[in-house]
Amino acid sequence: MDVCNNTSNGHNMELYHNTKDRLEQAATVVMAPESKAEERLLASEMFLEFRTTEMPYELCKYILESSNNQLLLFETLVCLQTSIIRDWRSLNHKMILEWKEFLIEYALCSDKMIAVQSLRTVASIIKRVAIDVGDVSQVLDPFIMEVKNMLNPSNVQRALLACSLSCQLLTEFSLTSKTTCIGLPWDAHIISKKQFQTTSLKSLFVVVLDILAQFAVSDVEPTTYLSNFLEQLLNVSREILNWDFSACSTQKALWSEVTERLAILSPSTSWREICLNSDTHQLYFTLYRRYHSNEQISTIVTLCLHQLSTLSGSVFESVAEKTVYYTTFISNLNRHLYFIKSKHL
Repeated sequence: MDVCNNTSNGHNMELYHNTKDRLEQAATVVMAPESKAEERLLASEMFLEFRTTEMPYELCKYILESSNNQLLLFETLVCLQTSIIRDWRSLNHKMILEWKEFLIEYALCSDKMIAVQSLRTVASIIKRVAIDVGDVSQVLDPFIMEVKNMLNPSNVQRALLACSLSCQLLTEFSLTSKTTCIGLPWDAHIISKKQFQTTSLKSLFVVVLDILAQFAVSDVEPTTYLSNFLEQLLNVSREILNWDFSACSTQKALWSEVTERLAILSPSTSWREICLNSDTHQLYFTLYRRYHSNEQISTIVTLCLHQLSTLSGSVFESVAEKTVYYTTFISNLNRHLYFIKSKHL
């Protein structure tokens, strides 16, 4: 589609409007059960062509702000993400950051499917900026502070958004089949993953633990919204604890698949302070006792505890240190099992 990106005027607005109408019609055809295969194929080809539009940013913004068609909104976000990655070197840095802020706010008022794709685009932007700078923590540390401010139980909607954004960020840096190909060789992805897991991943985990600690000591029965927030926050911590800290080759990264397997928790020595602190695993035992009646929450907490029970590697400097950790963990686990047994008597 030949849509220019000049300053919006009457002609461009008419062009954008007509393009939106055609794409909405195509979306209707794709989703309609009565559509013929040939009609659906032609409509799908329109979206594939849409994704190749040169400099589509004004058009994308027009569609996002004026259309209510969910399929079209999703395809517009895919087009936007594809275009930003493709045009990265020719785009103004200020414009990229403006899109990042726009997409975060846009996700806040969108349905789940649209919000996820919007935040996926944000995460890919952040990662590409971090790689360009050459120092992941320099870019991610201020952003994690921004996420921390959003993780405020007093504004559950923004807090849930921060959880979703955190998960997308973890996906982008994790080197799985869901990681976006941001126009750089896989060596760049591997280097950024190593930097991310050494500093920023730990910083995010500390932020999450601080909020979880507030839930652990709260005597107030949480509302449905707060329970949902706690569940999503625990999901973020579960993903962090399930992080694959192992070194990986380019080939392994390229062919790795997303699985539900539980990796062994084997962080670097920079994680010693947080991992060897018994308060960390004690927090999860406390959360289980506090919210054991909520099946979703108690299940995720159990998965987190399982991961903490696999702690190994260079985080331990001696056998004695490892012995102390597991002695304390097993002691807490025994009390935990007694609690579970007492609730089933």
